[in-house]
Amino acid sequence: MNPATTALLLVPFSEVRHEQPDDCLHYELVAVRGQEMDWTIPAHRHEGLHQIQFLERGAISGTVDGREVEAAAPAVLLIAPGSVHGFRHTRGTSGHQLTIPSATLQQLLAGTQLADAGLGGSFVLSGLAPQASAQCAFLFETLALEFHGQATGRVPALLATATLLAVLLLRLRGEQVRKAQPPGARDALVQRFRALAEKHFREHRGIPSTPRRWA
Repeated sequence: MNPATTALLLVPFSEVRHEQPDDCLHYELVAVRGQEMDWTIPAHRHEGLHQIQFLERGAISGTVDGREVEAAAPAVLLIAPGSVHGFRHTRGTSGHQLTIPSATLQQLLAGTQLADAGLGGSFVLSGLAPQASAQCAFLFETLALEFHGQATGRVPALLATATLLAVLLLRLRGEQVRKAQPPGARDALVQRFRALAEKHFREHRGIPSTPRRWA
């Protein structure tokens, strides 16, 4: 690992527990904190940290930035830095939790629209489709295996898995937002495309080497 990469990865953060000297993120089962806190997490916030929680069984209720939220498994939550959140899990809730420095996550997604579109705010996705739930479960199980192991390439493997997990969540979030749009907003995009097609259909435009905006 080169020094520049090491400087990025080994970001200290005190709100989670380090198990290895090269921990670049933290993973644990939801039940770890749930049992310690009698399944009730008081309102708090994380500075400079993103937290992702995936529920495989059980339910959660509480508030995020003053908004009431409820979700039953399978569900996933992304808590952005600075968001005040507090939850109560039903007893016996099972799932996984990832905590990662926001600067690390931003750099992992740098240069993508996902970084700007979905990391700034907290959100909850409940009622996941079977395929999405299976993907979340697989990625978290991979994360757990790498986090508790000492295999060669542990840190790159952890960060690669965290990247895939973040991309999956932000894709699911984008799909949720699109479905929530009123029909008129979707129709407006279609109408704009048709208007452009009708305006320029006589022109034989090739694909430019650099993107060009039609007037």
